[in-house]
Amino acid sequence: MKENMYHHHLLQISRSIKSALEDFGELENNISLPIEETWYLQAAVQKMLQPPSSEELNRLFHSSKKIDEFLKKLMEDYQSNISNNPPPINLDSKFNHKIVLEDPNRVTSLKAFRTPINLKEELDKQVDTLSKAGYIKPSVSEFSSHSFFVNKQDKSKRLVIDFSDLNSNTVAEASPMPLVEDLVESVGSAGFISKLDLVDGYHQIPMSSDSVKFTSFSTTYGQYEWLVMPFGLRNAPATFQRIMNMIFHDFIGRFVVVYLDDILIYSKSEQEHMEHLTLVFQKLHEHNLVAKQKKSEFFKKSTTFLGFKISSNGIATADDKIKAVMEWELPTTPRKFQSLFGFMSNYRRFIKNFSAKARPLILAGLKQIRANSPEVKEAFEQLKLDLKSSLVLKPPEINGTYMITTDASDYALGAVIEILDKKTSKIKGTVAFYSKALDKHQRNYSIREKELLAIIQTLTRFRHFLLGSTFVIKTDHKLLQYLLNNKEPPSSRLSRWLDVLSEFDITIDYIKGNTNIADALSRKFTELVKSDTDYDADDLEGLTIANTTTFHIETHPLGEDILEEIKEGYSQDEQAHEIYHYLSNQLDPPNSIKYRIKKFNYRNGILYFKGFDYRADPIE
Repeated sequence: MKENMYHHHLLQISRSIKSALEDFGELENNISLPIEETWYLQAAVQKMLQPPSSEELNRLFHSSKKIDEFLKKLMEDYQSNISNNPPPINLDSKFNHKIVLEDPNRVTSLKAFRTPINLKEELDKQVDTLSKAGYIKPSVSEFSSHSFFVNKQDKSKRLVIDFSDLNSNTVAEASPMPLVEDLVESVGSAGFISKLDLVDGYHQIPMSSDSVKFTSFSTTYGQYEWLVMPFGLRNAPATFQRIMNMIFHDFIGRFVVVYLDDILIYSKSEQEHMEHLTLVFQKLHEHNLVAKQKKSEFFKKSTTFLGFKISSNGIATADDKIKAVMEWELPTTPRKFQSLFGFMSNYRRFIKNFSAKARPLILAGLKQIRANSPEVKEAFEQLKLDLKSSLVLKPPEINGTYMITTDASDYALGAVIEILDKKTSKIKGTVAFYSKALDKHQRNYSIREKELLAIIQTLTRFRHFLLGSTFVIKTDHKLLQYLLNNKEPPSSRLSRWLDVLSEFDITIDYIKGNTNIADALSRKFTELVKSDTDYDADDLEGLTIANTTTFHIETHPLGEDILEEIKEGYSQDEQAHEIYHYLSNQLDPPNSIKYRIKKFNYRNGILYFKGFDYRADPIE
């Protein structure tokens, strides 16, 4: 019985193993590898052949006899819509790809590149495969583009058509791609996830009959043209995304996310997920679309999608992206700095004060400071560490309750958006970190204007889920006085900002002292001290110093779960999380925190600060 429960999961894994073996066999037969690389590949394949444990399967997949029976029937009913083989040409499709030229009189006609002798057999093989699939046919078109080979990751060859000249004469289609952030957020906290990847997705869309001649390409063996949409055309991504949106229009945003040929199905319950999968496969069958069997995943608890790891716990950075960042070497040229910054910007919502921390890298990319200067190296290592230890972010909720804590410095704005439990008002987790560099005009604002600008920018950036929701803004009371009690007529800038604020349901919460982000444990302890000690309310501010609350843990009645709450609280506080990471893992800290980390000890999962207690005078 137990073996049957895991049948469909083992089937998915065995498909991946089979694919790896086929790839390895092809490599071994066609490419002469050094002996050490051959041994390495053999070891990797043997490791994959080891059957996963029941515990590992339980961690990755949902399992039940009902799921096994459902998947078996789904594969039988829709066997024509899930395969590892290239699908037949879909000439009866309701959709096609059309090319419109800016200048119809301009003809792209390029001669074939000379094919290296050792690749002529590979060219013949790939052209023959495409011809037998019905994807290409011999051409006599006056149009012709270059063709050549590029290396794939497994060292095999891919035939590429260079449509750059044709693309420069093609009218661009005004059909924007969906925002990755919106797609990932829409999944929410779904616990049942399946993912489909269409086989040669573009090739499942036929070309418009009057556009076929434009796709002609030249080879050593003659000239051919595409009957299906090839890779490399200017509007191919826009066409494919538009078609997928039309096919799954009724499902997108409810239980389906589509990005080009990747389809993600998400649900909150087992029965609901079965219904959703059936509806999706009905659409695939209706439009003769085929998903790739060995890349399909069903009933998973978490999955990687568009560079993010999605699960019922929230959204995290994908492991392979973290690995890529950790292996990244310090850039040495402006172009490499731009590449690094562009990559890191995709994950800026996971890093608090990203703009301020990345400023040295930006300046190095602009050649305003040396690429190997200490501040650049420190910023580079700090961002890598922040991404590696980044939190699992919670997805936004419809009509949710949020707490926003804002901050402003000389060069950047920052904010933390946290979601609250509506019943207990406790923090459930962080939704996003936001940061933005100030331009040269904004840097001249007063500090109060910068603090207010941080609020305005945050509300504008996350308007898509904050509008209609209730939220608390944590900020300094002087800012509120400046905003609401200003007796002078508001300036045009302030009038615009007041207009933005009027759209939202905002509650202002005052923060006294130097601590801008109030930790849940700190607030709980403050209320306790108010009732259990002789301290006046005004004296309580002295109890919190540099985000550290001091108390006698052995004598204060803080509840049975206080130690567990403290451990959980480390992940909510940036400074404590960083110190906790180095001490708990016995790592050497960077120079930037060596002085501060000396004041802490780590014991049994708790950080202890050395040097003062709450009865001492506050440290100025």
